[in-house]
Amino acid sequence: MVKKCPIYLSSYHSGGKFDSNTTGLTMNLLTGNEKLTQKFEELETELKSAKQKNSLFPDYLAGLSHDIRTPLNAVVGFAGLLTDPDIDSDRIKFYSHMITRSSRKLLSMISNLIDLAKMETGNFNLFIERVSISELLEDLEAEMQEEQMIYDKNDIQFSFQGPPNGSGYLKTDRTRLYQVLKILLDNSLKYTKEGTIKTEIKANGGTKIIFNIHDTGMGIDADTLNNLFSLFPVESDTTKLTKIKSRGLGMLLVGRITELLNAEIFIDTELGKGTTVSLVFPV
Repeated sequence: MVKKCPIYLSSYHSGGKFDSNTTGLTMNLLTGNEKLTQKFEELETELKSAKQKNSLFPDYLAGLSHDIRTPLNAVVGFAGLLTDPDIDSDRIKFYSHMITRSSRKLLSMISNLIDLAKMETGNFNLFIERVSISELLEDLEAEMQEEQMIYDKNDIQFSFQGPPNGSGYLKTDRTRLYQVLKILLDNSLKYTKEGTIKTEIKANGGTKIIFNIHDTGMGIDADTLNNLFSLFPVESDTTKLTKIKSRGLGMLLVGRITELLNAEIFIDTELGKGTTVSLVFPV
């Protein structure tokens, strides 16, 4: 707690009137006192926030370590089962499938942690180049079809629609743009049981390029939406912040990378109906 120290002002009195210079000085001191009080209040708020986050961080790490151990244990466990000499071909296929699935999840989590660490240390670099949007979508479509098979989501229909003229280029970091779109598509795949996941690119008057990802999934509730791009949830009632679960780092990275790419992100969602995420890039 920062203790506020009020400044007491006195005035020089001459002949029953305030001296003009003294009056000006008094007004300056009053203004300075108000600004100082405001800074104290801002500092106090920041200290409370820092203490709150420090108290949450151990629980967050515990949740994150659990999330990492889960796929790792699956890889080790199914790999051990594959050593059984009496295993049949169906079991081999199933165990191999689960190893691949868990390995991808583990790799994604570790990659996200490394990227976040680079951002925190100022070592996250961008490589700006001329990116073919149609080629980017082709690569995304191929990878998502593979993910669809791995996660047994065959009831979902993917759709990728490029720019109206069939081509189109964007000056940006291809690797990071691909990473952002992949995280968003992975989330759509994860939270959509059936229906469609549609990726559509639009050009807005030659000044903007918009990437829209729409799914018919479960939607996002208000609390989750408010904290979607934060490492820790924000609650007005601090008593609710005694313990948190790991929330992953995907959307945190999406928010930060989008900002670094000088783009904007908008989310339109309805529970039980689906979600549309729009990335808007200046041309």
